[in-house]
Parts: sequence; structure tokens; C-alpha cells
Amino acid sequence: MLKKPTAIPLSTLPQLATTANTCHQHFERLASDALDFAYRAGKALQDAKRMLPHGGFEVWVQENVSFSPRTARSYMRIASNWSTIRAKRDLNPSLSLRDAIGLLTTSKPQEPQNGNALPFCLSTRATLRAREARMDADFEAAMRHAESIGIADIDGVTIA
Repeated sequence: MLKKPTAIPLSTLPQLATTANTCHQHFERLASDALDFAYRAGKALQDAKRMLPHGGFEVWVQENVSFSPRTARSYMRIASNWSTIRAKRDLNPSLSLRDAIGLLTTSKPQEPQNGNALPFCLSTRATLRAREARMDADFEAAMRHAESIGIADIDGVTIA
């Protein structure tokens, strides 16, 4: 697991703003690239499924790809709903893979009933904690990707 930068050398405020903006631009590009790759994987999986006999796709996935059938289904859902996801990504360039999949879910949070907001508040708090955990995971994935493509240092901020 990559460590988040803990110490940034003292700099001027304009230098810090430049660093923050550059890092943000890289993060947005990496998030966008992740969705593009998920889309392309989904299209490839859809093509494979069409070529296989009925009932053979899940076995094929288990025997031929390095991820689970559940992940394969997620990629295929992204490919099937690409126009919706692409429109949302245009509004939010740092849209994560998990958030894109979440857009395709139709369930809504439970509203307070009979004036009792406690279950709703607890549900909302749990949802926020889960989102924070996903953001941390997305950050770690973006950092690993940045390191794998040779971005080890962005404007004086070491990423490893």
C-alpha cells in the first residue's frame, strides 16, 4: 500500500496552489482512464458472451480472466450504460468506477418514517463512511497507477 504524503516542504502559496492543481488534474485523468478501461473491458466481455453458448459465459470468465464474474458483470453494465456514465463524467471528471456503478443502481436511501429520523441518520452515516473508504481506495489505486506509469514526483510532491 502506498503511503500518502505526510510532509510537504515549505513553499510559497502560489507554489502550493500549482502543486494542488497539478495533482488534481492528474487524479482526474487517472479516474477518467479507469472508466475508459472498464468500458473497453465490458465491451470485450459482451463480445465474448455473444460468442459462447448459453450458460457458458460465467465458466469462461472463471477460466480465462483474472477477475471475478461479479467484476465482469460490473464492466458489462458500464459498457451497456456508457452514454449515461459518460454524461455524468463530463459533469464530474473525477467520477470513480464505484460511483459510476452506483449511478446504475436504482435503490434510494430510506427516508425517515413516522418522525423517527434515527434509522435514516445511521444509514446516512454508514453511507458516508463507506464513501470515505471508497475514496481512500480510489486514491490508493490512482497512486499505484501513477507510480506504474512513471509519475513518481509531481511538482516537488513525492508520490511514493
